[in-house]
Amino acid sequence: MEVDESRNIGLPVYEKHYCTDDYDRVTGLSEEISRLEHVGITRIVCIEGNNENRVSVDRIDIDEYIDWLYAGASWTECHNVDAFEFFNPFSKKPPYQSWTNAVPNNEKRILARLTLYNGLHEYHLIKKEHDKYWNSPITTVLAEWKEERRALLALRKHAGNIMQATYNKRDTVYLLSLYCGLPLREQAIIDTYCWPLNSMDDKYNYVVPSFIWENIRNIITDSLGIDLKEKN
Repeated sequence: MEVDESRNIGLPVYEKHYCTDDYDRVTGLSEEISRLEHVGITRIVCIEGNNENRVSVDRIDIDEYIDWLYAGASWTECHNVDAFEFFNPFSKKPPYQSWTNAVPNNEKRILARLTLYNGLHEYHLIKKEHDKYWNSPITTVLAEWKEERRALLALRKHAGNIMQATYNKRDTVYLLSLYCGLPLREQAIIDTYCWPLNSMDDKYNYVVPSFIWENIRNIITDSLGIDLKEKN
């Protein structure tokens, strides 16, 4: 919905947006007759013919992402490394249980955090070079989009301890089970096209329509570096 300056509420202008190679996402209302399907909190319509100007949602390569994140950081020497908690990429526990006060000895790339208040944290990139630690706070924009979650998934992958997710095929849908919180970019995509399984607040279990399954699968494996396996 859209709200104008007079607080009037209305629907957006009718428009079709890219969804997949076979479907468009529909916003607004139109007298145009088409076969609409309700998927998650959106509506989609089957594409008729080809459109050479189609634009897809950019995919993120998680390996390139972690290289970019550390290469573009602004580093200062860290003299209070003991004040941080450190993410342990070798931990088999869920990420929220994988923080420790012990400084990693063998890792050159480290994700760390400072506890603020009411359970909030400030996240920092730390690297070790020539027996010195260097620190760079994660930028405000990246923090707002929960990009520290992508960073820790990348660090787990590089440590050979890749995060897991599972799925079941049921009739015309897939039941997806996640075991960690996602960056908000991917969370928004999944919330838009999939149904939460147990309640509206469920961010870990989803009903995924078959038509968009491959798109969701690619997001999970490529953009997030998660190993997706079918349940026995």
